[in-house]
Order: sequence, then C-alpha cells, then structure tokens
Amino acid sequence: MKAILPLAVSLAIMSCGGKRHAMHDAIEKCVGGFSEAYFNYDLAQAMAYCTADSRPWIEFAASNIRQSDIDALNGKSRPAEVEVESVDYNEGDTTGTAVVEIRNYLLNDSIDGQAHIVEKAHARLRFVVRGKECLVRMEGLPQSGM
Repeated sequence: MKAILPLAVSLAIMSCGGKRHAMHDAIEKCVGGFSEAYFNYDLAQAMAYCTADSRPWIEFAASNIRQSDIDALNGKSRPAEVEVESVDYNEGDTTGTAVVEIRNYLLNDSIDGQAHIVEKAHARLRFVVRGKECLVRMEGLPQSGM
C-alpha cells in the first residue's frame, strides 16, 4: 500500500502537467496563428483567432490599407515570420499575455507615410481562455516595440 501512494501522487502530478502543457500548446497555436495571419495582412484569417469584440480593430486595420501597401506586400520576396517567445498564463486564470517576435513584415504605422519593411520587432498580445479554447483579445492594434 505504501508503494501505491507515491505512484498515485506522481500520476496525478503528471496528469496536471499534461493539461498545463496542452493549454500552453493551444495558446501558442492561437497566438502564433493570429500573428502569422495578421502580420501578413490576411486579416480575415486573423479574425478567426480573435474574440468578437476584437472585430472593430481588425476592420480598422483593414480600412488603413492602401494600394501602395498591397503593391509592397506583393513585391516582398518572403512572408512575415513570427515566433511566440513567451506566454504568461496561470492555470485557473482566463487571461494572459504573449510576446511574439515578428521578422520581415510590412509596417504601416503612419497616415501619410509610406509603409516599410521591418526586419525584426516584438509585440505583446493579450488573449483569453474559454474552456479549452484560446482567442486573441485586441484592445488596440498590435504595436512593435511593446
């Protein structure tokens, strides 16, 4: 009986760690998928990773794309690349933040200026966890430099 108790405790700890690892993977997949789509201007796909209240921000981003931006995007030799660098989320909480590194993306950050390629930047994204689902929650447009 004494040998069974440590085994049961070890299994319980491992199963909790497995759930935590699965949620971390789901968060990385959500944040990474959103970032990949958003920073490559596939805004319809980005919206699929967002909460409903994020829609106005996606629409705002879309409304600021000009023909010169589309031409610059079409002229790029490779798409923007993203990497989720860190995730700050505590089990039992419903919100968190993630930091992503973005490389080779078209930055459209001024009303009258020309969009330009940024070799490397970082953005902090907020997300919510609802059951087993993770969604990015935009409270503004993602900004480089955090």
